[in-house]
Amino acid sequence: RLQTLSDSGHDDEVVKLGEYLWRLGNEQVGSSDDEGETGTQISECMEVVLRAVTKSSLATRDKILWVIDAHLSDDYGLLDDKEDHLAKLTDKQSWSEVAESLLGRLDGMPATPKKSDFSSGYHRQRIMDWAIEALERSGRPTDIIPLLEREAPITQCYGTLVERLISEKRMTEAKAVAVDGFQQTVDSAPGIAWDLESKLLRMAE
Repeated sequence: RLQTLSDSGHDDEVVKLGEYLWRLGNEQVGSSDDEGETGTQISECMEVVLRAVTKSSLATRDKILWVIDAHLSDDYGLLDDKEDHLAKLTDKQSWSEVAESLLGRLDGMPATPKKSDFSSGYHRQRIMDWAIEALERSGRPTDIIPLLEREAPITQCYGTLVERLISEKRMTEAKAVAVDGFQQTVDSAPGIAWDLESKLLRMAE
């Protein structure tokens, strides 16, 4: 029925219904006791909704944020393995506005170390990941490393920062970040620490 609406040119109505479906659907999946049928059905409906968002009358910036917010609120992996619905939205100015919106969200969040509040830290990291994506698509890659440097003590994204520095051949800085990150995480997040150790070994080689 959603697809029929969309095919008839009523994408704005599909988006409105999609907001309702996504909110109540997530609640239902969280309380349902089935073999995943509910989640599968909602996922299939959201595929139609996400396509409709990109064809709706929303401004490009708002289309992008709609899709991003759907992914950010996806606690059950219902949107995993979906096609890149943002691929056709290539306006760099709109992506830059999205980046600023997401960076503003980060600024408004308490700088609580991830180890003290896993859920909050995980959500912050997901916003950071989307902010990086927006900076890439807006043609602002030089803003990514400063963002990672600011977020590393909070989200422990040392590995991502090291990889970015290596890709820019800033090896001295990459090594310093890896050593510091190892020291900061070896007790609280050993998985991150030993990943950094492997990066140090690779740099040494």
